[in-house]
Amino acid sequence: MSRFGAVSLVFGLLVVALVVFSLRGVDEATCEVCVTFKGRTECRIGQGRTREDAIRQAQTSACAVMTNGMDEVVACGRVEPKSVSCE
Repeated sequence: MSRFGAVSLVFGLLVVALVVFSLRGVDEATCEVCVTFKGRTECRIGQGRTREDAIRQAQTSACAVMTNGMDEVVACGRVEPKSVSCE
């Protein structure tokens, strides 16, 4: 193997190791959140590095289904979830 080939191989292995290391720990928390907004209830599952991230992602997903316009999205995002269940 040429010197260039060896350097390329080592560089490629380092890139793969970096990607694997950076993805380790991603989506450690999974939560199901139910939100009631304007008389309608939606439940969604969210994943994140922390419990709070997973809850926020699930609530955002639930609110996206029930709202129209930015004002409603913001208002729904501020509502206390009806239920939260995390793994």
